[in-house]
Amino acid sequence: MQRHLHASTSLLLALIAIFGVQCSHAQLKKLTRKVMDMTVLASQVSAVTYSTTAAKDFAARNPVAGSSRSGLYVNEPDVAVAARVGDTCIMAFRGTSTDVSLPTWQQDYDTNLQQDQVSLLGKCTVTEGIYNAYNAMFRTDLENDVKRCMSSCPNCKLLITGHSQGGAIANAAGVMFESQGYSPYVITFGQPSVLGSNCRVRARKWFRFILAMPGPFRLQYDPVPMIGGSGTFYGHEIVVSSGDMTGVDYVGLNTHVNKYPWNIAAHFSDLYVAVLKALGANGSSVPTKGFAKNAQCSVGTECRSGSCAWNWSRAAYECA
Repeated sequence: MQRHLHASTSLLLALIAIFGVQCSHAQLKKLTRKVMDMTVLASQVSAVTYSTTAAKDFAARNPVAGSSRSGLYVNEPDVAVAARVGDTCIMAFRGTSTDVSLPTWQQDYDTNLQQDQVSLLGKCTVTEGIYNAYNAMFRTDLENDVKRCMSSCPNCKLLITGHSQGGAIANAAGVMFESQGYSPYVITFGQPSVLGSNCRVRARKWFRFILAMPGPFRLQYDPVPMIGGSGTFYGHEIVVSSGDMTGVDYVGLNTHVNKYPWNIAAHFSDLYVAVLKALGANGSSVPTKGFAKNAQCSVGTECRSGSCAWNWSRAAYECA
């Protein structure tokens, strides 16, 4: 009986490792050097997609052999990149553009207001706007480039990434590639929630970063993950702060905690890149037990000490 119980437990743990389950307690003791290197790379490539010129240059310097479009896919305002950097094959999607052209306004409407869930893969659904964005004119060629990269480098890692709306599209791409037998790392920054609750993903290889920054009195957060989307979050949720380069606040696996106050400045992709590069600069793993003493905070769970208290001398809430 006990042996059967142990076997059942082992099977359950294996299924959790593959598909993930809804849970909120900490399951990630540190961000390993491998994960940090990929995260920094992902943030940089995600930022590159906002400039078509920069994206073209990046794809040219990191080509996928045999690419039909030199690794750059443009259907304004949508942009995506396929590239190979060392032992990593990359698929990156642009987020919402900052220009005010008609295509951009139409894109914003399609992706941000069309929140009805439609089938992406069987019972796995995604918001209609993101479904339409993912099924852009270049989807087939883009996916073929990434598959070509993986075929030419069987030991390469697959990284799917994006910032903001680009991160949401990366979620849809991650589901589709996993359904075809791939095991991608899906690393996103400031993404809204768009997937339905019945998607099966290898959640332990999915990482969602949310940026916070010191403000008047307390930390302020990227608002897009807090108010954007109408779906379910998958993967590890991690809050990073521009006020502490020694550690991060790990929220949990397949869970999300709304935090406030918000500051749209914390959504900028360039700031994500700067903070993550600084976190990864020490060349070692990054602890996930919260922010250090005297770092600004909003709640005690963000602090290594477990306590967020008012500091009269600096007129701000800080980790004790």
